[in-house]
Amino acid sequence: MRTVNLVVMLAVTVISALLGAINLLLGDHPRHLPLMAALLSLILVSVAYALLLVNHAAKGLGGQVLVLLLYMVSIAAGFVTCGSLGLVPYTMESQGVGFLPALNRVWRTVLTFGVPAVGSYALAVFYLRRRSAALRRTSDQ
Repeated sequence: MRTVNLVVMLAVTVISALLGAINLLLGDHPRHLPLMAALLSLILVSVAYALLLVNHAAKGLGGQVLVLLLYMVSIAAGFVTCGSLGLVPYTMESQGVGFLPALNRVWRTVLTFGVPAVGSYALAVFYLRRRSAALRRTSDQ
């Protein structure tokens, strides 16, 4: 299951990078910035989880399913969070407002979805480190 998780995470990374490259080549950048920011969040979250899985051993199907579910929560919440942050330049340009008024329009969304994105990653780190420490102690004895 660990291999499946890594393959899913790396596939999301590659697909997001390809979609971002296509969007960058085709786009009117202020209008495409929310999508670019959201795709960048998918790449960053996927790489972070993949590195976490590579560095920490977690045996068992339950733990890997938990990590996969936490990963899905992180990518969904991170996608919305970064997409909302990407709206700031578009809002500034389309409505002729400054940075702070444009940021004031999206801060609730950023907080609402940013906390679950970061929290689920922190929970995965805590779980995998605790699990790795438990595996190390039993193997030393």
